Amino acid sequence: MPIEIAHPLRWLKVSIVLLAILVFCGTLYAIHLQKGEKADIEVQERTQIPTLGELLAMPSEELEQQDIAVVNLVCAQGLYGAKNLDINKCLEQIDVWATQARILLSEREFMFHQAPERSNYSINRWRCGGLGLFLSKIIGLSYHPDRRNLKSGGIYDTHHFQDSRDFMIHGLILEKNRGTCASMPVLYAAIARRLGYPIKFVRTRNHLFLRWVDPEGKENFNIEWTDVYVDFRSNDYYKSWPAQLNLGEIERQGYLIPLSAERTMSSFMHHRAMCLWFHGDLTEAKNSFVEAYRLDDNRAARAACIRAIEKEIQNERNSK
Repeated sequence: MPIEIAHPLRWLKVSIVLLAILVFCGTLYAIHLQKGEKADIEVQERTQIPTLGELLAMPSEELEQQDIAVVNLVCAQGLYGAKNLDINKCLEQIDVWATQARILLSEREFMFHQAPERSNYSINRWRCGGLGLFLSKIIGLSYHPDRRNLKSGGIYDTHHFQDSRDFMIHGLILEKNRGTCASMPVLYAAIARRLGYPIKFVRTRNHLFLRWVDPEGKENFNIEWTDVYVDFRSNDYYKSWPAQLNLGEIERQGYLIPLSAERTMSSFMHHRAMCLWFHGDLTEAKNSFVEAYRLDDNRAARAACIRAIEKEIQNERNSK
């Protein structure tokens, strides 16, 4: 695993503040784009949205080619907070934001060349930082304030999954414009990939973050966007935040390594199952847990949830 070079955060934030000044000069232009007052918005050509069953049946190579926003939104369908989810409307909005970001970052790229040391001499870090600032400051996306300091009650705690808008990306797009570490990295990745950035998902305990993974191995760095600014944290940072990890747990759970498309979808299916479980749809919750288990190389934590919900189903039958 590549060694992360420490980056002076104060210089990064100075650079981003300077970027913000000029970005805000383009705010009116961005607002015009949002309102559809410019005709050249780039909208990706899309075939029919696959069903959840079709996604689950796809071979890994085909699943890798799917738009991560589509996969996330399909996994959200039918959940509380997503009863009338319009996936195409969400995708159109993501396309608009990607176009806005491309225009604004391109116009202000000269700032990187004026002081490249402030971004560790990496145009890619500069772009990733600018994208996060664009989404936070101009679009207005943010971490849900009521969810920021909540503690997990363990793997069976479903209370964090009452409302799908808090952990699937439609909550950031259509209504609240607020998310969590379960949804903000997914939306960021969906937009970043539209810009051609080689972004992968990475997990640590109770947290999802992103990594720039250059196909040629020239540059790898982690991306943390759950606040106004983007941070570039080392792998060691995630060994102790948000929870202390040991080497055995890292290996068993597959933490700190890029996720395959299947393991990424497994996370979405696990979240789906937790929401269904909270709302008492035990059979569908179990089915979702089973799929999450299958997609995540049959990891023990997934199996524990299956056993717990099977026990609850049996108790419910016995009580009748």
